[in-house]
Amino acid sequence: NAFMTQRAIELQAISDTLARFGATGDAAALAEILFARWRQAPAFEDTKCFLQQSPAPVYVVSNIDRSDVEAAIRFNKLSVAGVFTSEDARSYKPRSELFELALRETRLEPAEVVHIGDSLKSDIGGAGALNIRTVWINREGEPAPEDVVSVSTLTEVLKLEYFQ
Repeated sequence: NAFMTQRAIELQAISDTLARFGATGDAAALAEILFARWRQAPAFEDTKCFLQQSPAPVYVVSNIDRSDVEAAIRFNKLSVAGVFTSEDARSYKPRSELFELALRETRLEPAEVVHIGDSLKSDIGGAGALNIRTVWINREGEPAPEDVVSVSTLTEVLKLEYFQ
C-alpha cells in the first residue's frame, strides 16, 4: 500500500532537498530534467550487440517506471521481448514480487532464467534469492564476491556456459 513510483519518489526527494537547504526552486521543473534524462539515457555500446546476438529472448526487469523504460528503449532503438517494472509489480527489487511477476508472465521457471544486472543488492541478491542464475555487470571492475559471476560487458555474458 505504501508503493510509490520512481517519479513520485524522485519528486519527493527533490522537494525535501530544497526544503532542507532552504533553497528556492521548482521541484517539478527540476524533476523533469531528471525524467527527461531517464527517457533518453544512451544505452551502453555493447547493448545492441548483446541483444542481436543473444540466443534467448531478453526481457527488461527494471525499478524505473514503465513509461520511462519504454521511452528509453524506443530512444535507443532496442528490441526486447518484453518489459517488467516495479510499477507493474507495485514493489521494488530486491523484493521478490517483480521477479515473480516476470517469471509468471513469461511462464519460465527460475532454472530457465539468467538475470543480468548491475546492482549486487537489487539484481544479484533479489534474483538469487529466488534461485535465478545471475550475472553481475561490473563495469567499474569492483572486486566481485566469491560466489558471484561477474563480467565487465554484456557481450561477455554470451561466452558464459549459460548461453552455450
